[in-house]
Amino acid sequence: MINLPEDSPGLPAGPPAMLQPVDQRTHSVHGIVSLVAGCLSVMGLCAGFAANLSSPRQEFSSRDEALGYYAARLGCDLMMTVFPALVGLVAGILGLRLRDRKKGLAVAGTAISGGMLLLMVALLILGLVFVLVGGRASSTP
Repeated sequence: MINLPEDSPGLPAGPPAMLQPVDQRTHSVHGIVSLVAGCLSVMGLCAGFAANLSSPRQEFSSRDEALGYYAARLGCDLMMTVFPALVGLVAGILGLRLRDRKKGLAVAGTAISGGMLLLMVALLILGLVFVLVGGRASSTP
């Protein structure tokens, strides 16, 4: 056996890597659900945009018919984006509160879901502003 001094540059400073403690914590189910729901919300937004862009231009006989059509489309778009984002946000917050669990997926899911909710609120406000301003601008000669 060769005796080397402890401060030799070729030896590691601490115990060997095999003896390092391994993180035994696992990801919480809430964190996984949060991330999946956030991703579903993003996919729902993309699907809603694709459906709205690919549909042919509609001709309506009355304003009420047009409002009903667009309200139905808005409802479908909101269900594809807001519902999964709300589920993801709640699950992510619950996942962050758990002890002795990894929190990476819960943080990512909460961030994605919260961002999607903020984006949808901003898009709704922007849409309402366009409808209100567009209605006034078209009624004046």
